[in-house]
Amino acid sequence: RAREALKNYTRWSPDVVLIDRSMPEMDGITCIKEIMKIDPDANVIIVSGYESSGPDGIDKETNHLINGYITKPCRLEDLSWTISQTLQSQNP
Repeated sequence: RAREALKNYTRWSPDVVLIDRSMPEMDGITCIKEIMKIDPDANVIIVSGYESSGPDGIDKETNHLINGYITKPCRLEDLSWTISQTLQSQNP
């Protein structure tokens, strides 16, 4: 649940957040904006099976906050590569 994850974000200090675009209670875009209020340097990757337009369907203000976008179903190699690229871009 997005609200529970937001409450625990600071305690967890995750290296990467994998978030679905469509969730109950709070959609992924709103959750990303809330995460960025907590940690403007958060690494966020959207993993979504419902949005074929990918990041093109996200407003520019939010689009620059995400580090990657993967459409489900995805291959483990694609997920691993995206996470790796995200972490490398933060720690050159």
